[in-house]
Amino acid sequence: IGFCLNRISTEAFFLFISMAVTATSLVIRRLWWLIFLVVGCVVGGSFKGDQVISLLEHDVTSFNATSFARCVNSSLLPPLTASEHTLLLQHLSSNNFSSLLDSSGVSYPQFGRCVLTKSATVFQLRNEKLQQFFKKLFLAVHALHPHFWTAINNTRFDLFHGHMFWNPDLQVGGVLFHALEYPAFNKEEFPYNLGFCQQHSNETAYTQMPHRNVLWLLDPEAGQQLCFLNANNDTLVGKDLVPRWVAPFFTAQEGRLGTVITDVYFLPAYPVTWSVY
Repeated sequence: IGFCLNRISTEAFFLFISMAVTATSLVIRRLWWLIFLVVGCVVGGSFKGDQVISLLEHDVTSFNATSFARCVNSSLLPPLTASEHTLLLQHLSSNNFSSLLDSSGVSYPQFGRCVLTKSATVFQLRNEKLQQFFKKLFLAVHALHPHFWTAINNTRFDLFHGHMFWNPDLQVGGVLFHALEYPAFNKEEFPYNLGFCQQHSNETAYTQMPHRNVLWLLDPEAGQQLCFLNANNDTLVGKDLVPRWVAPFFTAQEGRLGTVITDVYFLPAYPVTWSVY
């Protein structure tokens, strides 16, 4: 169902919802839901984020301070060898990323009642070079972000995870990093209770929430690219990747960029680990 939702327009989504809710007959309501899913899965076409990815890959030089992204020169990123590049693309495109993971899982640390990971058991990559690459990629996001927007930190309240996806339409893979995950509660500036993981948070960069999404792309031909996104409501990212119901948090949705494969986690005191979907 989530796959279908990410391939249908916002306008169509609300139209179908309104038709299903207002239908007087249970049979008619179920019929509308069936039509909705068929349209989303079969007719929906491309992912909502296809235009964002295409522009980032082919029109980087036209971006400026008011655009929806600022991209990094690839020479500033940790190097990825040709064999590692090919290996990642092969396993992403075949939806077989889990075969790259060590079968002996480990338990990710909890912080009181706060659980940061999707699953209790997480895994490391069997390829040590790839394992180190993704650690360096997290550190690069942390180091480069202040040059584009503001500083972010590799902490459990800020940047500690990303979502890996594969876009079959564009034949592009990537990771969508989410920073500022658990800002501190503030009655005036951030009046949102985010549960146990928000407790003791010292993150107060509330005005930088639109800049919390960072996108790493891996292309068969162009190689890798890292872009810091601007998710303000009037930008392409804000319109195409941020649903109305998460607007206060400016959270770009990884499912709108492609099929989500796995989640990746990193904190400086622990190795890079992965959850399997």
